[in-house]
Amino acid sequence: MNNIFLLLTIISFLGIPFFMAWAVICMIRKRPSKKRFKYAGASALALVAGLIGFGITMDKAIEPEDIVLSIPGYQEEYDVNTEIPVNITVLPENADAGSLEYISDGGTLTFSESGIITGSLEGLFPIYIFLRVLY
Repeated sequence: MNNIFLLLTIISFLGIPFFMAWAVICMIRKRPSKKRFKYAGASALALVAGLIGFGITMDKAIEPEDIVLSIPGYQEEYDVNTEIPVNITVLPENADAGSLEYISDGGTLTFSESGIITGSLEGLFPIYIFLRVLY
């Protein structure tokens, strides 16, 4: 339904200047132009209706409730400069994930799409994941 209102908005947005220009050309040539002005007005009404309909039917973003981080073999010891695979799930599954921001206390951890790359320091490093939802 959203696509129909978007199409209506685009067509009517293009129709207004077209019918206005056509009406002005008819006026210059001393031909009847009242009908073209009516078409431009109808296009303006269609534009307003399309914008309202588009706003009403626009998909609402579902807010995430939880982030689940799973690291296979999380109790294992890893060498420095090693990539650790990470699986991140945002719940509910159809929630808008926006962008994830990874933060670690201390250490030189680097985060990639597929996992965590350990730095050059040894130790235990807690990892925090923040979800920055873009609305």
